[in-house]
Parts: sequence; structure tokens; C-alpha cells
Amino acid sequence: MTESASPPSIVYGTIDTLSVAGLPAAATGTVTFTSGSTTLCVATLPATSCPTSPALSAAVYPVTATYSGDSNHNAAAATGAHFTVVKANTRMIVKVSPPQTTTGGSVIVSVSGLPPGASGTVTFTTGSTILCTATLPATSCTAPINLPPGSYPVQARYSGDSNYNGSVAVGSGRDGVLSVVAGVSIPSAGSAQGMQRTVLGVLLVMVGTSVVVISRGPRRNRRPR
Repeated sequence: MTESASPPSIVYGTIDTLSVAGLPAAATGTVTFTSGSTTLCVATLPATSCPTSPALSAAVYPVTATYSGDSNHNAAAATGAHFTVVKANTRMIVKVSPPQTTTGGSVIVSVSGLPPGASGTVTFTTGSTILCTATLPATSCTAPINLPPGSYPVQARYSGDSNYNGSVAVGSGRDGVLSVVAGVSIPSAGSAQGMQRTVLGVLLVMVGTSVVVISRGPRRNRRPR
């Protein structure tokens, strides 16, 4: 009996096919494929091949095929075949919510697209500034923003793990770029000569289901006639 693994290399999350050749056509029983103490799959004759599990971790797997034997044929074993499971690549999309804030505010940065079983961390940065770090399975974190007004593309860096390669994604467009604007301040009364509060009062009058906004501006001195 001889054995083989096809293809010789697979990506994590996919399957390989293990098979044997040379057994008599009338043989019955099973062929068990193992790697060390791990059972890879079992073929029940007349089938001479079987698929491996897609959950095998990234590693090299030497294969041993063991035929159980039957009432007419002795048991047998074959070695020499092996296959490799390599890490799977990852991709991400970055999102900033809300996409606009003021200096001193905060936003939630997140990624989507990582496999559900991935572990490790995702670090969010803009330029040399680290915004925050999410530890999977969490895919988002809250970032305090202490940046001057401007537009900041957000980068997400996934660390990778034993089965998945790390990856980097840079946000783009409205959802992936952080916009920092200056805070809006209202000057206090008497803060400068000739300046008055630009908002003296707003009266909300509820009329049925509508809202009427009545705004009153600053008063002007009237000249006596």
C-alpha cells in the first residue's frame, strides 16, 4: 500500500485529500490517516481516499495510512506522504463613527471583514498617533481625539495569529477618514466693547405636531423723536 496527499499545500480553512493505492480490489475494512496523535480522516473501503478537516491549524503534517485488514487480508501501514497548511490572508475595511468630531471629543473606530475565528489585536492609528487598540473578538474601540482641526485617514493594523496573516487597511471616503473641526463657542455678554450675545433667546412654541422657532436678535437703541 502507498499513500499520497493532494495538493501538497493548502490554506488554513480549506481541505486536503488523502488517499492510498495498492490494496486488493476485494479488500474490505477501513484506512485511517493520522499525523502523530491526530486523526486526519478515515476512508471506508471500497473508498480509498478521504478529506481532511478544514480546521487543521497551520503546520506541516506527516501522514501515516493504516489499513485495518479483514478476514482475508492482513493489516498494513504506509508512510512518506505529508502536506502543509499555511496561514490564510486577511482583509479589513475601516470605519469611523461619527466621521466628524471636535478636538477633545471621541469616536468609535472599527473594522469589518476579519474571519470569525481570528484572534489577536487590531491597532488603530493616524500618522504616528495611536488612537486605540481592540482585542479580538472585539473589532472596535473608543478613541479620544486630541488632534488639531484637520482630516485624518485612519489606519488599522491586524496583528495576525497562528492561522491568519496580519494585514493593514487604511480608511478612505467619508466612513474611513476622521474629520476634526474646531469647537463652537458663544462669547459672553460684555466680553468686548460693542459686542452682545448673538443669541438672546429662542422660544419654542409647540403648535399641534409642528415646532415654530422664534428667534430674537439684539435690541437697538431708538433715537427719541
